[in-house]
Parts: sequence; structure tokens; C-alpha cells
Amino acid sequence: MNYSFEFIDTVKEFKDFKLGPLKFGLEPGSVMAYIGPNGSGKTTSLYLLSGHQQAKSGTIEIFGQQNSLDKIDWKYKIGFVSDEPSFFSNWDAVKNLKFISGFYPKWSNKRTDELINRLSMPTNKKVKDLSKGNLTKLSIIAALSHNPQLLILDEPTDGLDPVIRTEFFDLLYEYMEDEENSIIYSTHALNEINRLSDKLAFLNNGQIKMISDTESLIEKWRIIEIKGIISDGNNLNFISENLYNNGISILKVSDYITAMKYLMEKEIKIINEKYMSIEEISISIIKEDYR
Repeated sequence: MNYSFEFIDTVKEFKDFKLGPLKFGLEPGSVMAYIGPNGSGKTTSLYLLSGHQQAKSGTIEIFGQQNSLDKIDWKYKIGFVSDEPSFFSNWDAVKNLKFISGFYPKWSNKRTDELINRLSMPTNKKVKDLSKGNLTKLSIIAALSHNPQLLILDEPTDGLDPVIRTEFFDLLYEYMEDEENSIIYSTHALNEINRLSDKLAFLNNGQIKMISDTESLIEKWRIIEIKGIISDGNNLNFISENLYNNGISILKVSDYITAMKYLMEKEIKIINEKYMSIEEISISIIKEDYR
């Protein structure tokens, strides 16, 4: 299978934390949301992917080419928006972008100007005087101006106001019109996940807990109201059960078909059922309710 990127038994160790081994990839034309609590290893993963950090063992490939610092061709194919952008603090945005453009053969000044206008990027301020949101804008412009095939985004909407956040997502939709392009992005804004992503990867304590396509999760996870209680459903993906005084139980299930089969076999009265949002599902998985 062809991948935009692939972690192959990748391990990174610190004094008190181990990330990996990571073994997963993303196909061209896909968008993956990378989800996990603070300290789970998301940023480290993206720094390894972009070449800003080096793994202790294992490899990482970008479009089939190892992201070795000895060869730089693969770097032309990625755009990286860091959670902590790094620019020359005494230079303004234009001077920084002009400097960065010298490293990319396919850099488009026309594209740069377009992005500056669309994101309302102030160009006359020194970087050290920019707000967090404007630093993020500058990173986005730098990442998109050289026509990368893979975008690596670490908390890309952090600090953006609602209007610019909407414009940013419009840019990403346009970017994904090229079916060879791909995006991986980490986010704490779980309400934004289903706006763009078709795949979700959940990371906790340095380990991948689950990878799924968004549609499958929406189909499998439900909330079901029943009359009575469940006494022997512990192995049937009943994530939680709340019993109310009126005898109604609220079930959260991660395998709807199996749960419904069980309830019908037991002749348990089903009062109501509803889909869960991606945000609700993600919180359940992150909280380690998933069994």
C-alpha cells in the first residue's frame, strides 16, 4: 500500500516517557485527526514525522522515502505548522517568508500573497510583537506556500478567531481537492474533528489506542435507553450504564449491532436510541472507557 507517511516500529524515549513503538500510516487523499490528552506524545510524534526530532529506533517514511536528515527531498513534500512556531523574532512576516522561500524550489510568491490576504496577516509587525493567533497564521502561510503533498499540523487553530478559523478550514478543504494530498493534525478542539477528518488515531501514554475511520465510529457508538437493568453485559461493549429512579437505564455502547442483538434476545424493552457525536465518542475513548 502507498502511504503519505508511515511510522514503522518507531520509538522515542525520554527520561520519564516512552513513545511507541508506533506502527501506522496514512494514505494519500486522507485526513487524520491525532487525538489524545496532554502528555500523550502527539507533539513528539509530529516532530518525529517532520524531522525536527530523531527516533531512537524504527523508521519513518514520507511517500516511501525515509525522512533521514542526510537527504532533503522528502522535506519539499511536507508543510509543518508547529504548536510553537519558530521565526526570526526581529524580522517581520514578509522578511521571514522570503528567507524560508529560498529553501523550497516550488515556492509560490503568488500563493504567499493570496494567503496573507485571506488570513488577514499583518505584515508590518516584527514577529516578536505578533499575537499567538498571528504567529499561527504565519506558520500556515509558510506551510502552504510551497505546495506540499502532506500537511502536518499541531494544534493549528490555537489562537485563531472564529472568522479566521473558518477561513483556515476553507483553505484545507481546497487543499484536499487534490486527492494526492493528505493531512495529519493534532487537536484538543474535539468539536472540530468531524469538519474535516475521515480517520481518527487515538494516542495515550505513548501508545496508539485505536485507529478508525470516522464513519465507522459514528455507526458503532450509540446511546440506548432501556427499561430495566443489564446484569450480564460486561463483555458486550456496554461502556457505561446509569440507572435512574424510574427504572430507565441509559447505556453507552461501542458496538451497536452486538448490543441490540443482546437486548432483543433478552427481550429487554428499548425506549429510545440516538447517535453519539464524534466529540462524545472521542472523550469516551480518551477517558479509557473503551473496552
